[in-house]
Amino acid sequence: MKVTRYKFRLGLGLLFALFGLAFTVGSIYEFLGSRPHGLGNFYEFVTVGPLLLLTGVGFCFDKDKA
Repeated sequence: MKVTRYKFRLGLGLLFALFGLAFTVGSIYEFLGSRPHGLGNFYEFVTVGPLLLLTGVGFCFDKDKA
């Protein structure tokens, strides 16, 4: 199986997007969960989650085809 640049970018983008989604869900759980842990953890997760999600989506687009 040959790993092309497109497959590598797609895989890396999906990995980043999944981690971003997990961090975003984690931030919601930290804020509204059964034992909220304060705003410190919420702010850490809510800043990193969407950043990873948008970076992952950006990796999935191929700039050469446009």
